[in-house]
Amino acid sequence: GMTRRGLVRAAPIFMAALALALAPSHPAQARIPPRVAARRAQARLRAVQAQIARIAQQVERSRIEQGRLTRALRTTEQSAGAARAALAAIHRQRAALAGRRAGLAARRQASQMDLARTRRVLVRELRAAYEQRADGKARELTGVPQQVKDLFSSRRAVITRDVAALAAAYEDRHGRPPSARALFSMAQFATLNSR
Repeated sequence: GMTRRGLVRAAPIFMAALALALAPSHPAQARIPPRVAARRAQARLRAVQAQIARIAQQVERSRIEQGRLTRALRTTEQSAGAARAALAAIHRQRAALAGRRAGLAARRQASQMDLARTRRVLVRELRAAYEQRADGKARELTGVPQQVKDLFSSRRAVITRDVAALAAAYEDRHGRPPSARALFSMAQFATLNSR
């Protein structure tokens, strides 16, 4: 494309071409009075100048549009770069999580092996056995008297006693037993207080 400066430089060439184009080439044109010919030449000259001005405006518009597109492309490239960086960070996090997951799986397997070994030793040495609790939440040693269990779970006894006291106070105050959510909160409170 031609810039505005290029159009200004080319204007004299256009004018010379126009003068040649306006020169009478036919004998009938030679009979036109000079004033009429001058007016026609000026009108044609103004038309050519208007055309040059329109071309200059189009060149300027295309230059502005090109600048806008260049800025948009730069912004898009920056956004793409940011997206690539974010994607790389996500891949690094996934790799780190996969490593942690593998480590946790290995630890869990080792823990299960230790637990199985401990159970075998307890069964062999103490002649005890493991059975599923009635509530289904855990396994317990069978053959151990409740008094011995109570000796080793004194904190649980304190927590149970405190929750019972809190539940009784709640029922006295509100005239109804506490809800499951209220009992849970009381158990948390009693657990933290027993530390």
